[in-house]
Amino acid sequence: MPWELSKSKNDIQIIRRQTTIDSLCLGVPLEIKEFLLYSWNIKFFGKPNYLYLRNLLEKCAKNNRIVLSKNNYDWIFCWWAFGWSFG
Repeated sequence: MPWELSKSKNDIQIIRRQTTIDSLCLGVPLEIKEFLLYSWNIKFFGKPNYLYLRNLLEKCAKNNRIVLSKNNYDWIFCWWAFGWSFG
């Protein structure tokens, strides 16, 4: 995050207020930006549309060839889909 290196709470607040969603989402899938925009606009006592949010994440996974477990709602990330190995 752009404010990670700041030490002062005041500096962090200023940087966070100045940071746009566009700059925060550079290089990330469009669905993640849409997820953030939706989330940031929910009223405090508003009820999120969880189906919409879930569909955004599923679409993001599909478009980026991330395999989601069909029977596990925790969705374990499949590192091997990117050719990564940890053993």
